[in-house]
Amino acid sequence: MIRRALGALSFLVACGPAVVSPAIDPHPPTMPAVAATPPADGRRASPSELALVKRLMVETERLRGLSFRHPVDVTIEGKATMRAYVERTIDSELLERARLRYLSLGAIAADLDVRKLLVEVMEDELVGYYDPKEKRLAVRSDIARALDDEGPRSFAWRATVVHELVHALQDQHFDLGAAVEQERSTDADNAFGALVEGDATFAMLGYSAGGGASLREIAQQPDRILAVLSRAPEQLSPALRAAPALLREPLLFRYREGARFCARLFAERGWSRVDAA
Repeated sequence: MIRRALGALSFLVACGPAVVSPAIDPHPPTMPAVAATPPADGRRASPSELALVKRLMVETERLRGLSFRHPVDVTIEGKATMRAYVERTIDSELLERARLRYLSLGAIAADLDVRKLLVEVMEDELVGYYDPKEKRLAVRSDIARALDDEGPRSFAWRATVVHELVHALQDQHFDLGAAVEQERSTDADNAFGALVEGDATFAMLGYSAGGGASLREIAQQPDRILAVLSRAPEQLSPALRAAPALLREPLLFRYREGARFCARLFAERGWSRVDAA
């Protein structure tokens, strides 16, 4: 979910009662994906693209143990549209305050254009995103055309769509959109972001490994997640590789350490323990 990622990269600054999901029918009818009204230079998902997303929704429900309560809107967007979306999500006032704070500590260079770097990093890394405000899944157009292809790259892209569909489930069951907007300290925001992204990443690992049985195996060895998710420097995008560690590490932390945290919760009591968190 892009808002959480930008929160990590932008250094944006009390836990409420636990939210527990209601009992669900283990075999409910899956809500279909629907083609949303696209942004100006986006387009509606085609019937074949919607059919693929629907199949991935079924997989996501099975892996995550939650059911979609209503359809998920789907749009297909080009890189320019996604870049504009990233730019709109950046709070310029908060970003400038953070830049000055970290500049005064000597943690970033005086000539670093933080806003430009944020946009470049997200643009390089972005396959798709779920927007909890608009209740919409967006998939990058060049990737949407290749999602159903054979091969490891297309499989990895489908796993990423599963990750974003978990965010849609989080929104439908736990009101993620409202939770994202809450004011938090930096540490609390990183902890919240790690739970949200770790949940989706852990489910995505289950998809990549082949299913629920694999999730149980992964949960028994959460430290192995480090080996799976720790990417060698040469595997990072050029923008992320060039970013100062102060920007790069909080972003990677949410996926890597968040997945390990959710794996430990899952090992205790399955998804109900993650739901309670």
